[in-house]
Amino acid sequence: MALPIFTELYLLFYVNGLKIVPACIESILTDCVLAFWAQDDGYKEKSGFILCTDNYTKAKVELLISALYNKFGLVCKLRQKANKEQYRIYITTGSMDNFRSRVSPYFHPSMMYKLK
Repeated sequence: MALPIFTELYLLFYVNGLKIVPACIESILTDCVLAFWAQDDGYKEKSGFILCTDNYTKAKVELLISALYNKFGLVCKLRQKANKEQYRIYITTGSMDNFRSRVSPYFHPSMMYKLK
């Protein structure tokens, strides 16, 4: 009942029913993927942007930060939620122009407020 691509993606991102960050994440990321991620699990914070990654380990969030820098040149910081072992990615102010130019062509008009 589902398209085979969804099964392929599920198998890539879930192991034993748990969501993971695959080791090949850098090769999967594109401007479009980043835009969908930001629209779904992101929000503007002050002059930067937060990508919510609360359910991943610190090591996996650091892998994502590294992939964002290597693939797109985005400078990101690790943010830990107060009193919790939950981590988020903060895209710094200095990387916002780069981030906006990459993702805005793929943002739905109703989501553009996240980039202002």
